[in-house]
Amino acid sequence: MVFHTVPRKTVIDALVHIRDLHRRVKPSNEREIRAYERREAATRDLLSNLPRTNEHPTLKTLLEVADICSLTLEGAHKLFGYDLEALRDFDLRLNGGRTHIERSHERLCSGEIHRSLGMSDTRKRQSDNRRPHYANDAKKLKCGD
Repeated sequence: MVFHTVPRKTVIDALVHIRDLHRRVKPSNEREIRAYERREAATRDLLSNLPRTNEHPTLKTLLEVADICSLTLEGAHKLFGYDLEALRDFDLRLNGGRTHIERSHERLCSGEIHRSLGMSDTRKRQSDNRRPHYANDAKKLKCGD
């Protein structure tokens, strides 16, 4: 199952709990103070707007929650009732080899962005002559398998 409904109260309670965990860590320098203030303001706005949003959050909301709460993308999806792995599998079955959501690279540190987090066009990738010859093999491009 790709999605199961999570009551808004459950999501709000989880966000409040995460906010309270962040509040326990007192900022020690100017940068952390700014991050703390930004997190407080963003959490307040998110909590006030969340009850009025659709049960299916936008990608912008998911990214905002992941950033504010220090969650992974998978964690933010799970908070709202999505199974990111099931979404990837469904997308791969639906689109076949045309495009698919690629898995993130295992060796990236949190906060790093890798091109494989986006969409991939298999035909374009196979015809791209700028890549080394081994990059044309789609099996070698899958991360984490």
